[in-house]
This record gives sequence, C-alpha cells and structure tokens, in this order.
Amino acid sequence: MLTLAMSEFEHFMGEFAWLGFARPPAERLWLIHAFAAKAVYQFPTTSALILALRAQPTLRRLCGFAHAGVVPSEATFSRAFEQFAKSELAQRVHERIVLARVKPKLVGRISRDATAIEAPEKPVFRAYSIIT
Repeated sequence: MLTLAMSEFEHFMGEFAWLGFARPPAERLWLIHAFAAKAVYQFPTTSALILALRAQPTLRRLCGFAHAGVVPSEATFSRAFEQFAKSELAQRVHERIVLARVKPKLVGRISRDATAIEAPEKPVFRAYSIIT
C-alpha cells in the first residue's frame, strides 16, 4: 500500500514504546497501519475494519498482523486511537509528507468552476426580410 510507504510511520514510534510496566501493549505501528487502511478502504467503523482484518489475509499482512488471532479487540483500537489523537500523530505525519514530497515543488494547478449561472434571458428577436 503506497500510503504506508509514503507516510513513514516508523519515525513516530518512539513515543509509543512500551516502558516495561504491566502487559506490553499491542504493536502500535500495526495499529497505525490498520487505521490508515481504514481510511484508504473507507471502512465505516472500527468493527468493520476488524472484521476485514480477520477475514482478509492480504490486508492483515499489509498491516503487520501475522494471523487472525493476533488482531486486537475494538477496545484496544479505541485506546490506541486515543493515544494517536492526543499526540496529534495524523497532523505530524501529514506535515512530514508535505515537507518531504510537496514543498520543494511549485504546484501549479488551475481550478475552473463550470457551474451554470442563472440569469434572466430573453430570446433575441431578429426580423428577417425575405428578398425576392
């Protein structure tokens, strides 16, 4: 998936590292990949994403999960999403992509609106003369 390659989420994983207390959390990089897949493939809910991850081996492997048994629960996804939201991960990833890939280039695009403009129109009456 090109989105995962361009985003380079690995650069942001340091702040989500396990500190050695309690049980190790689910691999955050895999969860980030799953949330990216949710956006790309337009899954309406996290539940739909989890079902797809458990049913589709290719999608599951793209995200980093080895088999269906290691796909986390919806609660784990929710806790991870909260962490990502608090740290503004999406904004920082977006900023990195823009600075790395777009900033050096001049983006020249012209956007034209072809929406019809309503205006009162009267037909032009032309008097034709018949020449015989």
